[in-house]
Formats: sequence, C-alpha cells, structure tokens
Amino acid sequence: MSEKSAKVTFLSCFKCGRIVRSTDDECPRCGMKFGPGTLFECPFCAGLVWRNAEVCSTCKTDLVKFAKEIGDNLETFSMDGFVDEIIQSELTKIRKSAIRVACPSCGLMLTGTEERCPRCDMVLAGAKVDCPVCGEKVLLSDEKCPNCGTVFYELAEEEEEERAEREREIIKAEMSEGPDEELIKIRAILASARKSKESEETAEKGAKKPSKVKKGKLLGRKSKKK
Repeated sequence: MSEKSAKVTFLSCFKCGRIVRSTDDECPRCGMKFGPGTLFECPFCAGLVWRNAEVCSTCKTDLVKFAKEIGDNLETFSMDGFVDEIIQSELTKIRKSAIRVACPSCGLMLTGTEERCPRCDMVLAGAKVDCPVCGEKVLLSDEKCPNCGTVFYELAEEEEEERAEREREIIKAEMSEGPDEELIKIRAILASARKSKESEETAEKGAKKPSKVKKGKLLGRKSKKK
C-alpha cells in the first residue's frame, strides 16, 4: 500500500510521544523528521507501528476508527482525557449491570438477603464483601457502594430461579464424591490412625515426648519392624 492511498491515522511520535498525523513530515513538538521508514508508536499501547498501518499489530486497535473519533480536533485533543472518557463509559455500563456481591468465603453470587451462603454455609449477617466494581468493602445488605456509587440490583424472578438452579447443580456436583456419613467415617478412621501411630512412637521412645511433625508426614511414616 502506497503512502498516497493510505488512510490518515493518528500515531505517537517515537521520540516525544506527541500525537501526530501519519502524513506529517515532522513532529511539531520535538522537531523529529518523519521519513518513509520511520516507526511510530501506537497511542494506546506504545507498540511500534509503520506510518501506513491501519491497525496496531500489538493491541489490535483500529487506528482508522480512532482517527475518525478525533476528527479535526488534533490540536485540542487530549489522550488522557480520551482514555478517561472510555474508562468512565465502561464503568457506567458495569454499574448499571452489577448483580449484588459475592460470598467472601466461596465467591458465590448472592442477592444480599441470605442469612447463610447456600454453598459453603458461611454466616452472612454483618459480613462485608468486595464491591464488584471498585473493590471497596461493603455490607452484604447495602444497596449501593458508598465509594463508587455502584447500585446493586436483585435478579428478576426468572433470572433468580435460573441462578438458583445453576447453584444447586454446582452443589450437587461438589457433594457427588460421597455422602456426609461416609466422610465422617473416613475422618474418624484417619483420626484413629494418627492416635495409634503417636502411641506407638511414644512407647518406642519411652517417656520422651514425641517431637511435633506435620500430619501428612505422620500418616505417611511406616512403622518400624521389631
């Protein structure tokens, strides 16, 4: 693609970072000369781009679309202000769609009306959780974040039922490894084995108190043959 047929885009001067047109011969700030083989920087990620590039090869930003948004306002254009507008726009979208908050123990999304988490059984009365937008600690019962103003909304009845069904399936899957009674039996057997092993070691060492070791190492140690 020749320079004449290339679309005009806005790039950053490699030397000083000023936003310039891809057709400019020199930077109006630092005076750097732009030739056919001059490399520029992407205004968004600082990746190197050729002056006739229409898309940044690093961050995939559409440079032609970016140029249309700037229009003829290059002299008054502020990259920082442009980025701030994008961030504020995205935050506004997130704030309008934030669905309550997550359980501080297991991360399950909650409506804020639960007394206990249906997944991990954590007591939620007075519990504080992270705002999904800014990370500020908020009470589970709060309707909006006092820091960023994000409003938490409750799911509609149909959405709530779908969410509850998904969570029930997750809980069933987590419990499918075995019933609670079996887990209790296994834990009792392991506890008995630990006590038996400790008694054997105490008898071998006489009245000397056995040194503390990690449970995993204690269970994995083989008994000495007499």
